[in-house]
Amino acid sequence: MQKRFISLFLILVIAVFIFSGCGGYQSRTNRPEDEDYHRGTQGLVMEFVDNNPPDRIYDSSHSYADSFNIIVELRNEGASTPVNYKWYLSGFDPGILLLGSSAEKTNVEGTLEGKSVTNPYGGYALVEWIDNDVVLPMGTDKYEPRILITSCYDYVTEASIPVCIDPRPYDAHIRDEVCTPYTETSTGQGAPVAVTRVEVVPLTGKVQFKITIENRGDGSVIHPLAVPWNCPNNLVWQDLNQVDVYVSLPSAAAGSCTPANPIRLVEDRGYVYCMFDGLGGESAYNTILNVELVYGYTSSIYKNIQVIRIPE
Repeated sequence: MQKRFISLFLILVIAVFIFSGCGGYQSRTNRPEDEDYHRGTQGLVMEFVDNNPPDRIYDSSHSYADSFNIIVELRNEGASTPVNYKWYLSGFDPGILLLGSSAEKTNVEGTLEGKSVTNPYGGYALVEWIDNDVVLPMGTDKYEPRILITSCYDYVTEASIPVCIDPRPYDAHIRDEVCTPYTETSTGQGAPVAVTRVEVVPLTGKVQFKITIENRGDGSVIHPLAVPWNCPNNLVWQDLNQVDVYVSLPSAAAGSCTPANPIRLVEDRGYVYCMFDGLGGESAYNTILNVELVYGYTSSIYKNIQVIRIPE
C-alpha cells in the first residue's frame, strides 16, 4: 500500500513538472518582443463609459435634479502615437443641454501611445465633459437628442513590405536565383490606412513599384494639417482623402514617385508609382520596401438619450 502511494505521488510530481514546463514554454513564445504590432486596421477607438451619459436625464430646473457627465474611453489599437488630436461634442441644442466646459477637448486623462514592445496593449485615456445640465423649454416634456462625439487625430502607417529585386531581369539566368519578383499583398499594418498591394516591375538596373493604398478603418481620411485647424467643423473638399506617401529602398538611392504628395484617395483607394534606379548586383535578392503614410483621421460615435421633465 505504501509503495503504491509513493508511486502515485511520483507520477503526480512528474505530471506537474511537465505541465508547468509546457506552460512556461508557451509564455516564453508569447513575449512582447515576439509580437508584430504593425498589423490590423484600427487607430484610436472610442466608446462611451457606461451610464456617462445616462440613457435618461431629468430636467435640472429643479434643485433636486443632478447634473450629468459625458465620458468617452479612448484606446489606441494601432502602432502609431498621434501628436495632434481633438474631440468635439455635438448633436444637441446648446440652449437645452448646458455644457459645463467647452464642446471641444484637446486634452485627455491618460496616454495615447501606440502599441509597441514597451506598451503591448497600446494607450488608454479618457476624455470628459463634466457637470452638464439640461433645462427644457416651457411646455416641453421630453427632448431626445443624439449625443455625437467626433475624433480628429493624425496618424502614421509604417509598412515594411518584403520584395524581390532583380537588377538584370532580361539576362539568361543559368544559375539558380534566390527569388523571382512577385506581387505582395497585405491587410493592414497597425493603422486605419494600409498598404494593401505592391506590384514589382523589374527593369535593367532599376525597378518600379505600383503601391496600392486603402482606407481600411471605419472613419474618413483627411490631410494631417487639417487636424489642428479645420477638423471637424471647418473641413473643405481639399482636406478630404489626402495622404502623404514616403517610399524608400535600402539598396537604392532616393526614388521618384508619382503622383506627388499629397495622394488623393478615390472611394477609399489610391495608387502611387515609384521608380528606383542605380541598382547594383548580378542576381536577384530579397529586401524590404519601406512605405510611410502620413495622414489625419476622423471618426464618430453616438448615443441617443432622453431628457424628461420632472412633474411639479
